[in-house]
Amino acid sequence: MGVLEQAHDERLTVDDLKAMASGRRPETLDDMDFLETLAGSNCLVMPPYVYHLEADGHLEQVTALRYDDHYNLNKPVILLAVMDRLRRGRD
Repeated sequence: MGVLEQAHDERLTVDDLKAMASGRRPETLDDMDFLETLAGSNCLVMPPYVYHLEADGHLEQVTALRYDDHYNLNKPVILLAVMDRLRRGRD
């Protein structure tokens, strides 16, 4: 799965993630969807950061973990940050 994919083969758009991050969209990402999405982009969570596994095996720090008001991972915000960083890295 890519950065913008969700389980059940449904695509989650950038606008969807932004709406979820702002609270305008009530749905949430479950833990497995979040982790599988990161893994599909060769990323993994090792608090306090998300890392990207480079082709040479090197781990690159991508973004810090972010939390919501209830101290849960703010998964949409993290995915947006990962997507932005990976996109900038390819440019």
